[in-house]
Amino acid sequence: MQKQLTILTGSARRNGNAFYLADLLENDAKKMGYEVKRFDVGLMNISGCLHCNQCYKNGKPCIKDDGFNEIALALKESSSIAFVTPLYWYSWPSQLKSVIDRFFSLYGKGELFTGKKTALLSSCGDEEKNKPFDGLIYSYEMSMDLMGATRVGTALFYNADEPDTVKKTLKKGALDKLEKKLLA
Repeated sequence: MQKQLTILTGSARRNGNAFYLADLLENDAKKMGYEVKRFDVGLMNISGCLHCNQCYKNGKPCIKDDGFNEIALALKESSSIAFVTPLYWYSWPSQLKSVIDRFFSLYGKGELFTGKKTALLSSCGDEEKNKPFDGLIYSYEMSMDLMGATRVGTALFYNADEPDTVKKTLKKGALDKLEKKLLA
């Protein structure tokens, strides 16, 4: 059975740092024989969870029909999940946060990420290397722990405000260690 990687990007900039990182991860995963399902959530129109408790009432995770159900299916079928996003106000971009909030439907049904490996890749414009990602990392770790996932690591890029900063500064192989854990 072919392994599957689902990539969720949070950026709305097609030529930005998150897209570049997602492209690298997607290409490397395909070379390793993975089927890759990529959702550029920052370009999709996915609304947040209403906590209406109508999950699975129509046979799908959510009664809304805005792309989340397709994402939910990919997550269910995946062996690995990568969140690749810029840091917005020390947390997730709202589009990606909407998807994460709607994990509520999966959690409530017991469709956890047990046995799935997850990783977080993110960039920010801050120069300080100690605190900017604290909120994002906390949210990622707590959410993945609640969903029963195996967190394999993070790759964080500071001082990357310009759209192609990571592309210009990333040394080949810098993501290899994280990719090996995520795609093993």
